[in-house]
Amino acid sequence: ADGLALRGALPAEDGGAAREGAAREGAAREGAAAGSCSAGPATQVPEVSLDEARVLYGKPGVTFVDARSRADYERGHVKGAVPLPYEAAALAAGQSSLPVPKAHRLIVYCEYVNCQLSTLLAQLLSQSGCERVRVLKGGYPAWAAAGLPTGTEP
Repeated sequence: ADGLALRGALPAEDGGAAREGAAREGAAREGAAAGSCSAGPATQVPEVSLDEARVLYGKPGVTFVDARSRADYERGHVKGAVPLPYEAAALAAGQSSLPVPKAHRLIVYCEYVNCQLSTLLAQLLSQSGCERVRVLKGGYPAWAAAGLPTGTEP
């Protein structure tokens, strides 16, 4: 399996949790949670521009990762993206196997330009051994506004 190995099961997401409150709470837990996967400090994760993401989309070895809630994902997402809500990933760090291919270039996004969920998830993935993680500048709204492929399938 080339997925990112963490131990245990991902908790079920209720979809109704306040995203920003949960992100702040998750950020407070992040140091301890990430420490169980790797002993490094928070990693600065570079951004990828919309133009670069457009070129990378659909190429082998590239996976888009949606850091938003499952409900937001189902309302609309980058077509083919892996749903991995930050809150669930932070709770599961060190305890479960996450559905992201560790060897792929991972492009993480969330809901709006200054949303911290994508940055926090990207840091968590980087600290857990994923070496090619980037955050999509402008997030899902920029992708959708550019008319790039989107989906609503679960």
